[in-house]
Amino acid sequence: MPEKPNNPFMFWQELKRRKVVRVILGYLATAYIILELISIIAEPFGLPDWTIKLVFVLLCIGFIIAVFLSWIFDITPEGIKKTENIDQKTPKSIQKRGHLNKLIIASLSIAVILLLLNQFRDTTTDRKDNIDADIISIAVLPLINLNHEDDNLEYFSDGVTQEIIDELAKIQSFTITAFSTTYQYKGKDKSRSEIAKELEVKYLIQGSAKIYRDSVWLSIELFNPSTKERVWNGRYNEVLDNAPTLQASIAKQVAHSLDIKLSSAEIKSLEKINTIDGEAFKLFLQAKAEISKLTTEGFNNTRGFLETALKLDPNYAQAHTLMAWNFLLEGAAWSKANNRSASATIELANPHIEKAIELDPKSSDIYLVRGNMHLQYTGLLKQAKKDVDLALKLNSWPKIPTNYCICTVVSTYIALGEYEKASELAKLAKEVDPGNVFIYVDEAIIAMVNGQFPKAQQLLKKAVDIYDIPYFNFYYGMSYYHDNKYGEAIIYLEKAIDDDGVLIALSTAYLSNAHFMLNENVESERYKEELAKRQQSGEHHTNYPMAMISAARNEREETLMWLKKAKENSDWGITRSMWNPLFKSIRNDPEFVEIRNKMLYDEWTNPK
Repeated sequence: MPEKPNNPFMFWQELKRRKVVRVILGYLATAYIILELISIIAEPFGLPDWTIKLVFVLLCIGFIIAVFLSWIFDITPEGIKKTENIDQKTPKSIQKRGHLNKLIIASLSIAVILLLLNQFRDTTTDRKDNIDADIISIAVLPLINLNHEDDNLEYFSDGVTQEIIDELAKIQSFTITAFSTTYQYKGKDKSRSEIAKELEVKYLIQGSAKIYRDSVWLSIELFNPSTKERVWNGRYNEVLDNAPTLQASIAKQVAHSLDIKLSSAEIKSLEKINTIDGEAFKLFLQAKAEISKLTTEGFNNTRGFLETALKLDPNYAQAHTLMAWNFLLEGAAWSKANNRSASATIELANPHIEKAIELDPKSSDIYLVRGNMHLQYTGLLKQAKKDVDLALKLNSWPKIPTNYCICTVVSTYIALGEYEKASELAKLAKEVDPGNVFIYVDEAIIAMVNGQFPKAQQLLKKAVDIYDIPYFNFYYGMSYYHDNKYGEAIIYLEKAIDDDGVLIALSTAYLSNAHFMLNENVESERYKEELAKRQQSGEHHTNYPMAMISAARNEREETLMWLKKAKENSDWGITRSMWNPLFKSIRNDPEFVEIRNKMLYDEWTNPK
């Protein structure tokens, strides 16, 4: 029986005799081929990005096993046999050297693996660094509506613009300006260079859209304002049923024109079709235009359009998401005198939320919507935080501008007392979507909880100047009230009326309080009695405003009674008691702590 090697030459001979070298070379060659093959088929087959990493790890483990087995066993004509080992009578010194040789083989195996791992890691890191360094900023300006004879079709050109933004935002190498920001340039006489400079973007996308009978016509152009170069342009003329696929096609063309190689995950995301029905797509765009009006008529029209769209395509996830959001906005206490209870709103919205999650579980928008439902209608902050955290984790925001209110995220963290986190997110939201007027309210609330009332007033003035609606006037009046400027508070609180001319309950409470602070008791009692009558008549979401009135008068027992009723009925706005300065004096009261703990820790039972 041959001795185990006792010098490098003999060790090399022993490796050859045991066919270890042959196995190593063969294994590495095979592993290389497998990795190359996986990298080639990954994109066409839509394999996850982690596939090649998993295969690499498995091959490394297999390498160790192959080397180990090749040292011990040999394949012969008679089958697999154990390789002849050193004679037991061999001197111990030689046997020790044999053990050393095994250690050398193990070290060699580890060295090869580390070499490959290091190369793989360097390649991955370099690719990531290159992507981070080459982030491309793009703004999509509102498409021009070529249906000049019908202004009612403006919704289509605006809606397609938003859809293009959504598709482009799926590409990690792009930073896309939100539609609410680019919309301010609609119809404005500004040069491309001026717009690009103001938006701080490298490229602009412009174009036009037209519907003619059952056809859709789009003309799109990608332009570099700094070089005045038209990088790419495309013309599309498709039947209406193919309209939902055009935006993804445009996104791919833009990526190709800018030499961006799409990952398998990005390709898979872009190839996902939201609906196969062109008419449903058109109705969805109409609904988006109507809901943005934030009026009773707009909410009603949105619901009608979406009901028809979902009859045409029951599996239209985006339509289910927008329908749920519409129900939540409809039921909001700031939008009108409300006759729909929180449980009724949840009963309407939740089935659409559940369906949207079933159809598209990786969409962050639907979790923002569900988070809003918990924040405003169940009053369960634990559940709201779970949803908004998931929305952020899915990475659809803040990099990707959302079509839904990011104020849900900020408001949740404010209610939880995590003001630093709320400020960080509000700042990020403003960077991503500076044209979103609702962000002014988020910043103003943060300013108020920090006692910075003049700053809050400046922010809310900007919001009211842009969009004069009850929601903004309420907060504007609130900021003056807590700054002890009760006369100014009354001016804006009186403007917070709904579409039917009815003062919203939250403003009614603050008006009563403002007159109370001015010792105008007749007016104060008038507003208080009006709210009490509305509460007794069955108007929902009035218990919390009644608690606000009692709190301003330092009526501890009445305040806690109304807050308990508000929590029991899931009054819209109850989570605001966590930060509203009116309740500062009772925050440490055991009964308030009990209410707070229910909001913080209670679990939700899904009624589905």
